[in-house]
Amino acid sequence: MTHNHDEDPAIARVHRPIGLNIGSRTPPEIAVATLAGLIADRTGRPGGFMF
Repeated sequence: MTHNHDEDPAIARVHRPIGLNIGSRTPPEIAVATLAGLIADRTGRPGGFMF
């Protein structure tokens, strides 16, 4: 992170937690939730069940 508190566009895009909250427990399920969250971000969608 920066010490001068400048607004860096790359840092502004970072958010946590990554992925959608679908109750993932196993590594493959966590991978699916993570990819779904990245796709939602890329397409400007909130994720979840809103179509």
